[in-house]
Amino acid sequence: MSLPPDSLTTKRPRDEDCSDKVSKQLLKKFKTLMGSIFSTDEFLKIFRDMFFSDDTLELCAQHIIDSAHDGKDSQLMNLNTWVCAGQMDRLDERRHLVPIFVKLMTAYMQYVVMHDNDKVLCVYNGENTFVSLTGSAMEGDIPVFFAGHLRLELLHNENEDLMEYYATLRKDMRLAIAGDGTISFVFADDITNPPQNLGTGSYGMAFKIMGTDGKWYVVKTFRDKRSAEEEWAFLSKVARKHKCLQHGVRLMTDQSGYFQNFIVSKYQGEMVLSDLKKNKEERIPLQNILFSFLEMSKGICVIHQLGFIHGDIKPANIVFSPDFLSLILIDFGIATPFGKNTVEPDSLYTWWFRFPRLFLEKRMMREFNNTLTTIIHPTELFSGMDWWAFFVSILHTLSKQSFDFLGFRSMDEDEAREDMYWNSPVIQLMKKLRHFLTGERGMNFVQKVYCVLFNREGSAEFIQVFREFGVELPSGEAMYDEYHIIFNKWRDENPMKKRVRDIFKHIVCEDKTVDITAHIQELSDLFVEIICDGADFSMVGVFTTHVNGWLNSLNWILSKMNSLKKRIFFY
Repeated sequence: MSLPPDSLTTKRPRDEDCSDKVSKQLLKKFKTLMGSIFSTDEFLKIFRDMFFSDDTLELCAQHIIDSAHDGKDSQLMNLNTWVCAGQMDRLDERRHLVPIFVKLMTAYMQYVVMHDNDKVLCVYNGENTFVSLTGSAMEGDIPVFFAGHLRLELLHNENEDLMEYYATLRKDMRLAIAGDGTISFVFADDITNPPQNLGTGSYGMAFKIMGTDGKWYVVKTFRDKRSAEEEWAFLSKVARKHKCLQHGVRLMTDQSGYFQNFIVSKYQGEMVLSDLKKNKEERIPLQNILFSFLEMSKGICVIHQLGFIHGDIKPANIVFSPDFLSLILIDFGIATPFGKNTVEPDSLYTWWFRFPRLFLEKRMMREFNNTLTTIIHPTELFSGMDWWAFFVSILHTLSKQSFDFLGFRSMDEDEAREDMYWNSPVIQLMKKLRHFLTGERGMNFVQKVYCVLFNREGSAEFIQVFREFGVELPSGEAMYDEYHIIFNKWRDENPMKKRVRDIFKHIVCEDKTVDITAHIQELSDLFVEIICDGADFSMVGVFTTHVNGWLNSLNWILSKMNSLKKRIFFY
């Protein structure tokens, strides 16, 4: 049904002598065309009160029939859904809704797309969610509907130049924690300190909410009970174990209302590290960020001491304090015990932060395994996978917002995998050793050859490794020289070196007279080693033996920066 924008003032004179009834002939036509739901006196009176207050019910019925003939009956269906679902039994509750419905129908709103008794399907931030209307209001000139804890505002989408509903949380919603720890949502008398949406994902939604005790909490909702229980199983283990780990308060499942499965956590910060530089032009203290990451590394050690990996370390899962001196690792939704990988490797970590061996595993299996020989076996989950994501997260935080981070922003996942694969010295070494590889001479053999070449241990050690695996080398010294030269060439030509170094070009000191070149060079060299050599170490199984050394080096560089007594910034 299409009503003119000025329909509130467009009236047809009602014949005072005419009975306020619909003729039997029109009523029969009305019921045949529209069904019984629109032919009741109640619906016709509401329709008249809202749009044509001076018309008879007969004329209102004719308006509806005309709209149906014009193919506009879907808007009428929406109107009936709102009328039936809302609490509109009194005229004074209906009158303030008139502008809402005028806008709804004249703009052909896409908000209500289906109805089912007292439920309507609403689009909540792109996710389809069933809600039941419980109230409505005009807040200034903004029409608002309420659906339990949701607050639905009719706003203008400037990008698509249309009016649409946007779902937030009711401004008066609060969290109440009883003495036995039971949690419930209540509504306060004021709308100060309203809840804030923190984001949505495949799990559901997360928001910050004020408790009736005056403290802030974070509520993460889940679409199903199992996901909530699995995340809580790990989150409850780390709660209160370290200040840099998410502090879970309570798991609640199978509750009545809209949030049936959710986890409540202590509020420890709301802005995630991935948003650090969004819309920010000010400089950020490098020393603060490095200190915070080193503090968070102690929390990661706690996770590993409990026997599992976080599985999704990245800036989007790290929240920070305003002074950048506190980082909190959150989201334990895919935390997994050490050992045999029972989950799909691609489900662990976002691919930018995925351990190189895990990232390339399927590609390596296709290249080196066959029906007779298995060289590449599935890797087991271990702490090094989190540490790789940890170091890459530091780099990602330091990089410029517009920077093509490690070249990955210009690649999709498959392109990045191929880029890493063909530029890997380990892969090139394996190709050169291919005719030596067997079921008995697999990655353990590759590891020992790699270490001899990397550490420049000499031809004698090189020959000994082959002999240990049953291969005699008649010209071992010449072969070592050949392998050593080409191995260093592969490492020197790795394009990732330049990509890492480019990240450190925008770091400056607040005092331009202080030379920080040597400090930044040390930091750059450390991360070139971590990313380039570390990727190789991940393939040959020696990554974790270097983690403590890298953390100590990072701490040492930070201490030298602090000794300058000058702040160093990145943008």
